[in-house]
Amino acid sequence: MNSYLDFIKDKDFEKSVDYVLKGYYEKKSIEKEKHAKNVVDMLIKDKNTIDEFKLVFDLFGDETHLNDWKMSEIVRQTDKTVNNYIGEFHQMVLGSIKGWTNLGTGDETGVDLKKDDNSIFIELKNKYNAMNSSSQSECRRKLENIVEKYPDSTAYWGFIINKKYKPVCEIWEYTYPKTVELKKDSRILKASGDEIYKLVTGDPNSLKKTFEALQIILNEKIDGYHLSSEDKKSLQEFSNHVFLESR
Repeated sequence: MNSYLDFIKDKDFEKSVDYVLKGYYEKKSIEKEKHAKNVVDMLIKDKNTIDEFKLVFDLFGDETHLNDWKMSEIVRQTDKTVNNYIGEFHQMVLGSIKGWTNLGTGDETGVDLKKDDNSIFIELKNKYNAMNSSSQSECRRKLENIVEKYPDSTAYWGFIINKKYKPVCEIWEYTYPKTVELKKDSRILKASGDEIYKLVTGDPNSLKKTFEALQIILNEKIDGYHLSSEDKKSLQEFSNHVFLESR
């Protein structure tokens, strides 16, 4: 059954959404545990090492108190937990589409997705700036290894969110650190989320449709919570901006 999206079965879409919701339940559990600690315990015993210098700058620069800092620090730390889950959401969705495989972790290629006929491979990130220099080099090597092993394939560095939501699908020109040689291979490309979704689904509007379907399914799953009319209007304006820029 495909009542949410025409390119993915409902059970697979629900599974992807439930996976991210699990991250939010985990976040709430961690927040509850951290809120139970007093400020000193959090500073001294928290598994996340606190930058003592930034702490002092935050207190004075933001003109705040330690208890207020504690609240914002808990939000900052636990948000990382959720981001890790969201980073896998698109991989799960795209990997559930007929003809594609979510490679998970441990695959010999080291990337996230592949077309079942080995013609397309994708290393998928959530944002265009998610990788530092070292990670970019590692990603590039993985894609180079893939097109060497599968000469007729195309390998992509995909990122769901591009800068200012601009669509991009182009050859990934790259120079390794401490070298001057520009690497340019027509089989190795970089592409934004709308282009990656179009590549996998064949539908140029599939990323926007996923964004809209997500709101519908979450509205069904989260008991007792509904977006206000004002929030719906603001989200629609944001969506119009994002996906207008993507076209």
